[in-house]
Amino acid sequence: MFGRLLVNFNFDSLYRFVRVGDRPTTLTDLGYLYFAKRRFLRKETPDRAFVIPSPSDAQPLPFELTPGALWRGIAIQDANIEAWATTGILDMMLYHSHNQKPLRRRVVIKKRTRETLNKAPG
Repeated sequence: MFGRLLVNFNFDSLYRFVRVGDRPTTLTDLGYLYFAKRRFLRKETPDRAFVIPSPSDAQPLPFELTPGALWRGIAIQDANIEAWATTGILDMMLYHSHNQKPLRRRVVIKKRTRETLNKAPG
């Protein structure tokens, strides 16, 4: 139904979703769920949950995503987000009009190396 979640090496998390179905869908909300301990991934209540209020100025939510179209959003990636993604389970949740359950993807942040820190964004 959708493309994949991309996490950038810079200080922001970049999200890209592509609609691959045959009818449009409306993207409604983007947020995170954090579980402190990996063994509690299946529990129903996360330790923290929050919504990204405005992930895209050019394509604000709610946004109608037509077949083959691309939606891009961005969220600030601070020390808390990095710690949550590396010490526990941090999931990105995208709510849309075709299902009551959101699209859920695990956020994986790769460690920064000296080369990626010195590389100019491009």
